[in-house]
Amino acid sequence: MTSRQIFTTLFSSVVLLVLISACRPSSEPIPTETAEPTILAPTGTAEVIPPTDADLTETPTEAPGFDSDQIISELEENLSGRLKTIEFEHENDPEWIYVRWDLEGGGTNQMIAEQTKEETTEILDTIYHSGANFNRVTLSGWYTITIDINNTLEYIEMLSVLYDKEILDQINWQTVRPEYIWLIAERSMVHRLLKEE
Repeated sequence: MTSRQIFTTLFSSVVLLVLISACRPSSEPIPTETAEPTILAPTGTAEVIPPTDADLTETPTEAPGFDSDQIISELEENLSGRLKTIEFEHENDPEWIYVRWDLEGGGTNQMIAEQTKEETTEILDTIYHSGANFNRVTLSGWYTITIDINNTLEYIEMLSVLYDKEILDQINWQTVRPEYIWLIAERSMVHRLLKEE
């Protein structure tokens, strides 16, 4: 391995660590209310009351549900009607959410990329805070581009990113920076036009 390859590998590792740490939750303590102290008067001998069968039976608690229609409505509003598909059991996996949308057109490739990073962040934020039970999310952004000198148009997938829930759990959603959102994906495919500066 050449010194240039070693340097490139080390530099890439450092950049990845910096990006992941930028998305971690803040270490600031969360303020909590202080409970009033309970003062017990001395009563002498304590009486032990054995638990009854009713005390030993756990009441089943329902997992907080989510409203898929509400998520769809929020995403359609955030994406200005460009939401194409949302599947809550993608590829027959009940914990895999798939979202497909049309990218915002107009402007330079860099402007489209910046807008798409913001939309990626909004979609992930909406799903993460929806109460949906999921382990992974795949986002797929599509766009119509000119592919040759004859001005032939083709509708193609410009972005495909997969995020595991463990990654999303580490994001501080109050301070997340959209410019890094694709870099922390578990897997990603970004069309070269969205990479142009």
